[in-house]
Amino acid sequence: MFNVNDYEDVATRIRRVHDNYPLVRFNVRELKIDHQAGYCYVVTEIYRDANDAHPAAVDVAYEARSDKGVNRDFWVENCVTSSYGRSAGLLLGVEKRPTKQDMEKAQRLTAEPIKSDYKPGSKPVEPLAAAVALVQWHMVS
Repeated sequence: MFNVNDYEDVATRIRRVHDNYPLVRFNVRELKIDHQAGYCYVVTEIYRDANDAHPAAVDVAYEARSDKGVNRDFWVENCVTSSYGRSAGLLLGVEKRPTKQDMEKAQRLTAEPIKSDYKPGSKPVEPLAAAVALVQWHMVS
């Protein structure tokens, strides 16, 4: 088991990025929202300097709508924040990649199954595969 207090929260991570890179630019490259299925994913890029031609870090986050808690009403906003935090972790080279919020989500998921009408394999999620490929490409180059 893990202790969520051993992980850095997103707000602290973003503050550290701004402290280290005063001209930083966060950019949401891709946002996919499926209101019917109740999920979204976000691809976020971070540029050390707003004028840089290429991002220094790129990462992706996924969220599912819930029938209670923050993801009942703010699942999209939560997804964007998570993507910012994950990208910031890549840029900063943190020891523990997941954020405190990621680990709180993992803790909730192990305690209570998500209720969704989504059935694995019922419809392709090609944009997510493309986002993962993009992240992997940026990690190699």
